[in-house]
Amino acid sequence: PSGVAAPVLPVIRVRHVEATREGDLRSAELDFRFEVRNDNFFGIKLSSFVASVTVEGVEMATDQVLTNGEKVAANQSVIFELPLEMDNETHPKKVRKLLRRGNLGYRVVGKIRYHDIEQPVELVGEVQFPEL
Repeated sequence: PSGVAAPVLPVIRVRHVEATREGDLRSAELDFRFEVRNDNFFGIKLSSFVASVTVEGVEMATDQVLTNGEKVAANQSVIFELPLEMDNETHPKKVRKLLRRGNLGYRVVGKIRYHDIEQPVELVGEVQFPEL
């Protein structure tokens, strides 16, 4: 066998969600940080990364363009940020109850394109708030 590794798809994940909530539980800031990691021995150019984010069943970002032309070097990662605000407009009548809990479920769906490949993205996780 040759010593050259076969190319692999980039890894996309939610690296972190910086979550802060107001003391009166009227609103919260959710700063999603997406990581795109390229484990190949060559760089790739992302044509696009588009994502929709749902928090506790409410779509808070729809087809949000996170990049259109970023390069990811060999064996490197790039971070994309998506700041969202949760309040009575996004989650009517239940924002305080949700924010009191301290954790929120989220789902991210989208797609990332690089070279001529389109890769679906689906990520599910939980946002953890610091203690009040």
